[in-house]
Amino acid sequence: MVVCLWLGALLRTVPGAVVPAASRFETIGEGLSYVLPFPTPNHWTSTSNQAVPWVLGPLRAGPAPPKPQLPTQWSAPFSFSEAGFKSNNGRFNQDGVNQRYAYSFVDNTLPGRTPIPVPVGTEQTWAMMANATVSTTTVNDVCRIPSPTAHFVDLFGWVSEPASVYLGPTTYEGRACDVWATSSDPKTAAVELCVDAQNNPVGMVTRGHGEATTLSFGLPLTRGPPPESAFQVPSTCGHPGPTCENGANVPLEAVVFHPTHQLDIAGQDVADRLGDTMFLCLAGPNASSAGQQYTEISLWDLEVWSGFGQYSLCNGYPPTCMGNDNFNVGKEASTGFKPGCGQCTDNSGDFGSWYSLAAKGECTSGGPPDGKHCTWRRIRRRKTVSVLCPSFAGFFAKCAAETAIPFTAASASLGQIFASETVADGGCPALPYP
Repeated sequence: MVVCLWLGALLRTVPGAVVPAASRFETIGEGLSYVLPFPTPNHWTSTSNQAVPWVLGPLRAGPAPPKPQLPTQWSAPFSFSEAGFKSNNGRFNQDGVNQRYAYSFVDNTLPGRTPIPVPVGTEQTWAMMANATVSTTTVNDVCRIPSPTAHFVDLFGWVSEPASVYLGPTTYEGRACDVWATSSDPKTAAVELCVDAQNNPVGMVTRGHGEATTLSFGLPLTRGPPPESAFQVPSTCGHPGPTCENGANVPLEAVVFHPTHQLDIAGQDVADRLGDTMFLCLAGPNASSAGQQYTEISLWDLEVWSGFGQYSLCNGYPPTCMGNDNFNVGKEASTGFKPGCGQCTDNSGDFGSWYSLAAKGECTSGGPPDGKHCTWRRIRRRKTVSVLCPSFAGFFAKCAAETAIPFTAASASLGQIFASETVADGGCPALPYP
C-alpha cells in the first residue's frame, strides 16, 4: 500500500504518487503526505490539470505591477485545504537565507471526501521541517517520514523570475492581492500565488492530477528570522522508537488491497477489517501504488508479535518503506487520529488499525513470532477477490453513506465479501490462485 494521498495526508495509500524527475517535489502534509509539484523554471507547466479552473479568483483585468519580491525570512499563520478538507491552527516559517522551512497544523476531519469529524480528542498535530539535505514529518509526536530525498525548495522564489505570468488583481480571504502563475493557461499552470501590496504571500495553489491544494498565509506576518525552535528535528526521529509493552504472539486477520498477482505481503502495509474499510472508503476503488493500479483484495491469517513498533509507510511492488523500524510489526489507528497515532491503543471500536509488515521481521524458519528472532508469520491466504466484483458497488455505496466513525455498515459489507462466494448474498467469488 502507498501513503500518498492527495494530502495525503495521509492515508496508507495515495493515488498516483509518482514523482516526475523533471519537477521539484515537496511533501506538504504527509496526507498531504501530499506530494506537491513545485516546478523548476524550465518545467513550469503541467498536462494533468484539465479539470482544475483558476482557484485564486475571480480575477479582474488590471495592469501588471512589478514582479513581487517576497521576503526571504518570515513566519505567519498558515492553513491549507484540499478535497473539502481544511487544516487549522497552523504556522509557516520560511528561512530562505539558511535554505529551510517548517510548518505545523492541526486537523480534526478525515480528508479525501466530504469531511467527517473525528471523535473528540483524536485530532492530529502535524509538524514538518525541511532543510537543504533532509526533511522530517511528525504526526502526534510520532516520526512519520524521515526522508533524505525530500528537502528544501524555495516555494516562492519562482514568482520573481522572468517566466512568471501576471493574471490580475483579486480579493482572497478578504485581502486584496495580485495573482501570479507559472502559465497563463489554467490547464497547464502548476502553481498560482497571490501577493499583497506589501509583498506578503496571501495564498498559494499547487495544481496537478486534476486536484488543487490551497495554502493560505494569514496576518500578522512577521518578517525576519523565524524562531530556531521551529527547525529542531523532533527527538522521535532517527531511531526506531519505543515498542508496545507486554508483547505476545496473537492472531491477526489482515486485509490488503494490491495490484493483480502481487500476493507477497512482506514489506507491505495491511489492516484489520475496520482499518481497511477506512482506507478503501477514503481512497476509493481506483487507488494505485507507484503507478501500479490496485485491482484485488486479499484476506490473510497471520500471527504477529503485539509489541508493536511505529507504523511505516510502505509503497510499491517491490516495496519501499519510509519509517525507522525495519523489524517490528508497525501499528497505528487508521489515518493516525489518536495520541501516539494509536500505536499501542485498542482501535477496534473506532478507526480500526493499519499494520506494516517489516520484511526483516518475518518468521521464515517455521517458529512463531517471539519479538526477538521474528515478529510475524503467514498462516494462510484465505481468499483473494477482484475489486470489479459487483458486490463492491454496494460496499462503496455504504462508504458514501457513512456519516460518523466507525464505518460499521461498510465494514460489515467488506466482511460479507470475504465470507460468501455468492454475489446475490453480498459476497465475491475467490480468484483462482493456488
